Amino acid sequence: MSAAHRARSRLHAGCRMKDGRRLSVTWSVLLWLLVPLSLVVLAFLAEAWVNARRATERLYDQMLVASAISISEAVDRTYGDLVEDEIISLLRNTTQERIYYRIIGPSRSYLTGYEDFHPPGDETALEPGVPRISDMEYRGQRLRAVSLRFYGADALVPDWITVHVGMTRNERDAAMLATVASSAVRLGLLLVGAAGLAFIAVRRGLRSLLQFRDQIDMRSATDLSPIRAMLPSDLRSIGTALNTLVSRLRQAIEHEREFIDNASHQLRSPLTSLQLRAQLLQRDVPDGPIRNRVSALVEDTRSLARLAEQLLIYSRNEADMFGAEFASFDLVALVERMVPELLMMNERQRCDIGFSLPPEPAFVQGAESMCREIVLNLVDNAMRHGGVGTVIDVAVVRRETEVELAVTDDGPGIPPQERLNIFRRFQRGADAGAGGTGLGLAIVRQIAEQFGARIDLQSRPEHEKTRFGVIFIAIRAGATGSR
Repeated sequence: MSAAHRARSRLHAGCRMKDGRRLSVTWSVLLWLLVPLSLVVLAFLAEAWVNARRATERLYDQMLVASAISISEAVDRTYGDLVEDEIISLLRNTTQERIYYRIIGPSRSYLTGYEDFHPPGDETALEPGVPRISDMEYRGQRLRAVSLRFYGADALVPDWITVHVGMTRNERDAAMLATVASSAVRLGLLLVGAAGLAFIAVRRGLRSLLQFRDQIDMRSATDLSPIRAMLPSDLRSIGTALNTLVSRLRQAIEHEREFIDNASHQLRSPLTSLQLRAQLLQRDVPDGPIRNRVSALVEDTRSLARLAEQLLIYSRNEADMFGAEFASFDLVALVERMVPELLMMNERQRCDIGFSLPPEPAFVQGAESMCREIVLNLVDNAMRHGGVGTVIDVAVVRRETEVELAVTDDGPGIPPQERLNIFRRFQRGADAGAGGTGLGLAIVRQIAEQFGARIDLQSRPEHEKTRFGVIFIAIRAGATGSR
């Protein structure tokens, strides 16, 4: 694998979240901006820490050396008090740190101070007049210590004197942390400001693309007209590519619709001719085994014609989902016009079918021809599953904001384990009668989804009867729209 390919792989991996989804453009840009900037900020903080430590150590070390020099100048062996009280008070008033000292006289004899205060290092190795600074632990405290050796010429007995002075580190550490914290706050504000400006810049840069997205989101799922949006020059190719794809999809759907129309014509003609010839043959053949076989042939050709018709309806509905013009129509009037056709269907099934229709119109949005298929398939489903003598009721129920088309029967019902699958293609219940295609309820669901309607199913044993309800949104008369 080449280095460039590995770099691209790391780039793509860095832009993915744990669940495999990609980050948004905004967050990807912020990620690539803030990660390097954060590293720069950390480098600046490290440098600020080093510089603050160096400056603070230098300042307090100078104070410590000055303290040692002040103590050395105050040595007075004449009266036995080798360090004047006012000098010690002055040193303690200039800082809040604890100060410890120890003075060594001739022959390394202890003169005054804290007798157990011993900074590290050999006292005899000290160069005269050159302070030696070191870190140490004393009485559980961290100290910064200085050792200074000088010749006490003004003393009662002139000789070499060594002064050790130690100072706690609390104040200097606090000063160093305050300096670093101040730098951290400024750099943090700079980082937040850069992130905010980058976020605003990216969002403003993507505004036209987001508007383009919103325009697509506001469209219905069946609108395949060209998308018109003002995009920047570097994003215009996205809109062009999407419109090209939509145009190809629209052409493919038109070709599919033409094929379905041609197939419908080519299938119906021979099937109708075959069915007529079988019926004529059935009429001319006398009773007996041959007539029974011819009757079975008539039923088979009728079932084949019904299957071909429903396959074509299902395919045509899929093609008509895009660009179909829907209008408002009266569902009550549609069912009333279908009563003779439904009664004719019942001549073969011999069910007890009735109608419960309100006197007022009930307007819904859709296509009457497609809604007619809903009624036919729901009633046909009730007849085939209920059997001879089944009581079927076709009703239209008006509510405040909804209109429901309900088909109820007192047949055996639908087992709970079959209810999830009955709306799939070619799914038939165990008690389905002969001649069913397994497409009726799939067509009902398909058309209901196109209309924006929902299906409510109630069946035994939870309810007394089986009830299929298709619930539409009630609208005012005359409303039209494209789905």
